[in-house]
Amino acid sequence: MSRDGFKIVDSDLHLMEPPNLYDDYMEPEYRALAPRWGARPESGLLDWQVQDGKLPAVDWLRKEMLSRKHLDDRSSHHYTEEKREGYTPGLTLKAMDREGIDIAILFRTYTQMAIQVDGQDPRYSLAVCRAFNNWLSEFVQADPGRLRGSAVLALNDVPAASQEAIRAVKDQGAVAVTLLPTSVDDRMPHDRECDRLWDTLQDLDVPVTFHDTSQGYSARNPGNWFREHPNNLVLIHTFSFPITLMLTIGCMTAGGVLHRFPKLRMAFLEGNCSWVPWLLYRLDEQWKIYGDSQEVQLTHLPSHYFKERCYVSVETDGELLCQVVEAIGDDNIVLSTDYPHTDSNYPFALEKFLAYDKVSDATKKKILWDNCARLYKL
Repeated sequence: MSRDGFKIVDSDLHLMEPPNLYDDYMEPEYRALAPRWGARPESGLLDWQVQDGKLPAVDWLRKEMLSRKHLDDRSSHHYTEEKREGYTPGLTLKAMDREGIDIAILFRTYTQMAIQVDGQDPRYSLAVCRAFNNWLSEFVQADPGRLRGSAVLALNDVPAASQEAIRAVKDQGAVAVTLLPTSVDDRMPHDRECDRLWDTLQDLDVPVTFHDTSQGYSARNPGNWFREHPNNLVLIHTFSFPITLMLTIGCMTAGGVLHRFPKLRMAFLEGNCSWVPWLLYRLDEQWKIYGDSQEVQLTHLPSHYFKERCYVSVETDGELLCQVVEAIGDDNIVLSTDYPHTDSNYPFALEKFLAYDKVSDATKKKILWDNCARLYKL
């Protein structure tokens, strides 16, 4: 398959976890406390509970879900079959055909919201991850040539996360792992206790992908600034996604992780890419000023590590893509459609991207296929 002469990989196409996923796949000892998704009678909107409803700020979540109703109404005609039949592998493949996508890397929607909770029992977090990863490994069997999975991990138990990464990659064929780009229990991605995971992923030769959600609950999540604001959906989606990715890129480059693990690859997804030139400039500028005094020394400037082994996605900020390419080149950018979320451009995402006339076809070819194939070793 190709579209307008381009082969296409979607670096970040989402799954919608079915309401019964954890009842069916979670280990029996945790099933009574399983995350549960379902429609609330008063609104018909999706609601969820974690650990028997003991979730911080659940009222804020319901407030956000209510403010999404206009999005559900606006996009519902694009997802008529999905809403009737469920978000099945067959309909995922049909949506890919409609957009012209050859291969999609599949990501969770709700699962990491259920494990990014400060103070959560790490055994429970692992059980949630294992259940999702087991379900994902079955989902991709509908067409293993076109559907590839990214396994979820939780950072509140690094040794357990490392073992789950090995299981998901070696036994289930995952081509990547996914983490939220925020702290949990005050653990940051640059903390030395995370080195075991980075070493494992480097040996497995799969990337770690960082992908935020507007409904994270760790205390340091920047979305906390706006939880109670009457315009929270606009503010959270504007700032949370790119800001958490910026912070994590800093952790990995200037924080020394990519220096210590010279074969580790990373992707920073669904936070746009137009801010990347400024961020790399700022990190390099500050390293030139203060780097000699820092305890963790680098061999190169932070931007070198990013350009060598990091990727960022373009979605709705394509209008500024030409400026990013001019500033940092076109080797570090991949494309995400964000299907089937309500703020996705589906089914016109690829049509919109291919219509951009300020980047060349050679650059589009890299973004649509070459870079993503290199990231995920397709």
